[in-house]
Amino acid sequence: MAKVDEEKVKAFLSNWIQGKIFWEKKNDYGYPVFQCDTAERPDMLILVNGFPVAVEVKHAVNSSNVLDGVAQVLRSARDGLTFYADHREIKPEAYVLATQHSIRGCLFDFEKKKIPSSEGRDYAARMGEIPNTEYRYTFQALRSLWRFAEYERDVHSWNWNVGVGFLLSTALNNPEGPVFSPLIQAKINKQQYIKVI
Repeated sequence: MAKVDEEKVKAFLSNWIQGKIFWEKKNDYGYPVFQCDTAERPDMLILVNGFPVAVEVKHAVNSSNVLDGVAQVLRSARDGLTFYADHREIKPEAYVLATQHSIRGCLFDFEKKKIPSSEGRDYAARMGEIPNTEYRYTFQALRSLWRFAEYERDVHSWNWNVGVGFLLSTALNNPEGPVFSPLIQAKINKQQYIKVI
């Protein structure tokens, strides 16, 4: 996969997200650049209504590329990165993974099947912990990310105080549209949540 493909995905996502957007490096799209205290860093920093989110962007050309992003999100969240943008220091409240399919509510190119409804899922959706529906492979990747985060918390004493998850879409709550807004599905320590941004 060429870097230019990932640049196009970042441009697509930046156009979709309504907020202040910073990229990790100089770009041809005119987005301002953030600074970070480490060499390995997420691709974007977004500020929506005062809510800072670090975004790792992957082109969903193949599933291994997306899965690499899962590991990168956890490393960034665990390391507690500090960003500098808009002439100030910014600490993200969430670290998420996004692809060009985030607007559909999933991360993988091939996804079609959703998780069946159940009493437990319906209850969690009503409580605002999960969306009404989830795509099967994105669901599995997200729960794996959370299990790895739990391992870091329990075995390596990581203070899990930021959201870790995926940037998806309100299409998961209202597939008929007419407009799909960005939606974060994440977990902080033991609390799952969804947040429209």
